[in-house]
This record gives sequence, structure tokens and C-alpha cells, in this order.
Amino acid sequence: MKRCYAFTLCVFCLSMTAAAHAGWQQTKWGMTESQVIKAVPGVEITITDPPSGGPPVRGVHAPYSASGIKMTALFKFEMGALKTVSLTPESFADCELIKDPLLAKYGRPETDQNDQVRGSSMLTWRWKDAVGENSIEYKFMSIMGSILCSVKYESLDAAENNGF
Repeated sequence: MKRCYAFTLCVFCLSMTAAAHAGWQQTKWGMTESQVIKAVPGVEITITDPPSGGPPVRGVHAPYSASGIKMTALFKFEMGALKTVSLTPESFADCELIKDPLLAKYGRPETDQNDQVRGSSMLTWRWKDAVGENSIEYKFMSIMGSILCSVKYESLDAAENNGF
């Protein structure tokens, strides 16, 4: 059992390493939407109406899997350029499984914030990966018994401009 866990941890870390070089997977920070669509297999575009009645929201996302954890990668653009990639597991039961590989790959988080309010909690870990030129943020939220989590990648330049 320990060997299986160690192997899964190693495979997950290697897949996260490949994702952390001046972009995410086959993407580079600053790519246009059409370049991301060409570079990433399985990209889908969705257009949804926001509940507030504002303009439609365009979503660019693709399936992603690391160590058997199925996720969705959401690509966010600003002024036509790729700025962030957020990974969200399909099953939030996998949120706990994501923590250890991140700690193994990036070490102790540079920032570790844990907020608790009225039965809800939010854990935020942040790392700077100078080699991969990325900022990595892991968020784990427990809200009234429901669990949510995500891993966000963005360029170090953008993260530093946003105060990290």
C-alpha cells in the first residue's frame, strides 16, 4: 500500500513539474485564446449568462488528469493574453489527495493562510516556482460541510504585480 501511494505521489509530482514551465502544460503565458486551443487537446469553449444579467461569460476549459485525479483546467485571459490556469478536481473528494504532491514538489508554502468563520474554513497555500516562472496557489475550502478546492497557476510577473 505504501509503495502504491509513493508511486502515485511521484507520478503526480512529475506531471505537475511538466505543467510548471513558464505556462501550463503546452501553453505559455501571454498566448492568445486561439493559440491555447491549438496547443491543448480537448479544449472546449462555453458561453454562459451570468446570474446578474451582465454580459455573457466566455469559458475556455479542457479535461486534465494527474495520477488518476480527473480535473478541469480553466484558462483565463486578460486583454487577449493567457494569464492564469486553474485546476479543479471533478470530485471534490480528491481535494485531500492534491495536497501531498504539491508539498512534495514545492516544499513548504511561502504563505500559509487558514481562515475560519462560522463553521467554514479556507486554507490558502502559495509558492513561487522561479525555475518554472510560475506562482502556484492551492485553495481548500470547507463551507458548511461541503468541500471545494483548486490549484491556480499564473506567471510570477503577474503574481508579483498582484502583491505576491
